[in-house]
Amino acid sequence: MAFVLSLRWRGVPEQPPDKAARRARRRHARRNLAKATLWAACFVYVFYFVLSWNQPTDSFSIIPHFPASPFLRRLLMPLWLYLRGLVGFALSAGSRPTYILGHAYSHGVWFYFPTLFVLKSPLAFLLLLILAASVAIVLKVRSGGQLSAIPSGMELHWRAVWVSLAVFVAACMLNRLDLSIRHFVVALALLILLLAPLPRMLESLQRSNWRGARAGKWATIGLAAASVPPPCGSILITFHS
Repeated sequence: MAFVLSLRWRGVPEQPPDKAARRARRRHARRNLAKATLWAACFVYVFYFVLSWNQPTDSFSIIPHFPASPFLRRLLMPLWLYLRGLVGFALSAGSRPTYILGHAYSHGVWFYFPTLFVLKSPLAFLLLLILAASVAIVLKVRSGGQLSAIPSGMELHWRAVWVSLAVFVAACMLNRLDLSIRHFVVALALLILLLAPLPRMLESLQRSNWRGARAGKWATIGLAAASVPPPCGSILITFHS
């Protein structure tokens, strides 16, 4: 919904100009969304079906016994496990005590996940994000908004990425259920995707004779290399030492 509203507020070049073509595009998008939802549901069902294969089906004892009842119970087991977990999470997702930055709170706090992101992320990755934001500002100012780091035809994808990031981060900050950093991994993946235009932006600035472009390239290479985790052998040696 947020993505659709963003397109109504400010369109992208990929959108067709006339209303009939836009309506046809929206119908096509709705069909694709329905297909994607159906495929996702199928994958989730298969995942739960495999993991629940050896679990008892006593929850469906209400079903009368007949020759095919064991097979029917097994088919219903993934749906039951998923819905039971969903309802249980909804009932427990109110709030929980939080301890962060040396203070204990009896409830969740809005700055929990942003703080956790800064504390848990490698310094090189944080510096890379700052560098990308700075280079984007410089490019916009020097070109007067005429140059774009997004290749032609990819504007719609770019809009989907950053709108998804904004919605996900807002939901995490508004929700008072403060959990571990793994529940913020979607935002981390989207942030990594947003770093993709950085080399293209530096290349554009170098063509416009910006003095800091070469230094920015070397800084990007160094920070990207520093963000790569060490090999598994090094981790094991460090752990045992």
